[in-house]
Amino acid sequence: MQAGSIRKMETNAVGNDANNIIVEFAGLPGAGKSTITKAVANRLRSSGEVVVEPRVRNRIRKFKFTAMTIMKRPLISLSAIGMILATRQKSVRDYLATAYNFLYVSSLYCSAKQKAGIYIFDQGLIHALWSIGFSAYSPNVVGRLSPLVRDLMADAPTVMVVFVEVSTRTVARRIGNRPGSKSRLDALINKPNFDRALENAVATLIETRSTAEALSGEDPNSFALKIIDHDLDSSLDRNVTEIVDHIIALSGVSESAPSEK
Repeated sequence: MQAGSIRKMETNAVGNDANNIIVEFAGLPGAGKSTITKAVANRLRSSGEVVVEPRVRNRIRKFKFTAMTIMKRPLISLSAIGMILATRQKSVRDYLATAYNFLYVSSLYCSAKQKAGIYIFDQGLIHALWSIGFSAYSPNVVGRLSPLVRDLMADAPTVMVVFVEVSTRTVARRIGNRPGSKSRLDALINKPNFDRALENAVATLIETRSTAEALSGEDPNSFALKIIDHDLDSSLDRNVTEIVDHIIALSGVSESAPSEK
């Protein structure tokens, strides 16, 4: 059964709010997604906007939260699991991690209908697509999963995806300078296969961006795309201003905000 037909069989009780908007960031590890996310959220709050950063930190509560959404939407959840299982992940751990993360993020998307505001995700459904494709052996994984994401987003408020682009040199520098291992790519920074993994990460991101562009082209009124260059740390303030202006214009909160074309 196709994801589109499944979506028609499962509906949510809460309707969309015209002023609700989801903003998610996608990009390579070390691109600066978390830094930009925090800065954008703070800038919006300082201007009086209602900002929600959906996240469940407690592991047990996170599991229960995801499980509840799966029970509410079993058909599309099982469809997602089946499609991810067909991607030929590199390990059982990758299967579990990518499937669980995808279902968790889709659960947070569903919650974005419950309260009016601007929902900020440092990693959302589009980035989850990249994550699945990055660790898959099968080709064209991102494109094959895009119908599922399209249907999940169809039930969500307006979505804006911000692609944070940086050079591979910047990625290597930032990953090397930050403490701990925050991603699968971080764990490879000092290993011989890092360059090959980084090349795969870039190729998967290009596929993910193409998929997002196709989704945006289908319905530009409910799916907006923004691409920023964050190769220089000094570009943070300028990028935050551009993103915030785009969000305000898209959400319709301020008629005076300029709309980007």
